[in-house]
Amino acid sequence: MKIFIPTSNKTIYLVEALLTSLPKYWPEYNDYQIIILGYDAPKFKFSYENISFEKLNDVDDVNNWAIDLKRYFETIDDDYFIFMNDDCPLSRDVNADLLNILIETASLNKDGNIGRICLTKDVSNRPHTIIADTGTFQIIEAPQSAEYRTSTQFSIWNRKYFMKHAKENMTPWQFELQSNPRNDGYRILGTNGTYCLDFYHLHRKYGTPTDWNLSCYERKDLASNPEEYKLIQKIMNQ
Repeated sequence: MKIFIPTSNKTIYLVEALLTSLPKYWPEYNDYQIIILGYDAPKFKFSYENISFEKLNDVDDVNNWAIDLKRYFETIDDDYFIFMNDDCPLSRDVNADLLNILIETASLNKDGNIGRICLTKDVSNRPHTIIADTGTFQIIEAPQSAEYRTSTQFSIWNRKYFMKHAKENMTPWQFELQSNPRNDGYRILGTNGTYCLDFYHLHRKYGTPTDWNLSCYERKDLASNPEEYKLIQKIMNQ
């Protein structure tokens, strides 16, 4: 399954922090093809051969975010892909067993009615129902009426589902908050008890958050790893 990292000229420098964390925390990292989707090519060099850059458009306009991605995804054949956030380096090892279960769940979904499978704690923070319980974790489903059905947090996406809700003049925030995905018949899944990953959020709509060094859900302090802290801080201060 391919990994896509959409970005912009404003935040592409932060992709380096995410790419630095992936070989350390992502299981079987070299088996994944990682594609950065952006506008101007990054200035930093790729350290691994499985990383590439694809140009979305000549003009980087946040209002074209959704439609630029839709036009790109129309050119590929993948039924499902992994979506990552450009400004969010991972904070710990990804749960490999759980990740494989969720990838298999998507791959075996022949009728294509799974729209998105969240890899973070996000879905469990809102109303949900339990559809499977392993004793260690639960697979959960967001209701059809739920908000943030098209959340851009780390997820496995159904390509057709992403394109269905990507429209003209739509920013990332409008894409997440739109009401169209409610009652659309697609299933939005996640996990409870255990989830695949956690991350540091280095950039917000208003700028750099004061708690950028604390992971979003587990509140792991990046300063507990001085070498990683210095590296990410250096990238942020470019």
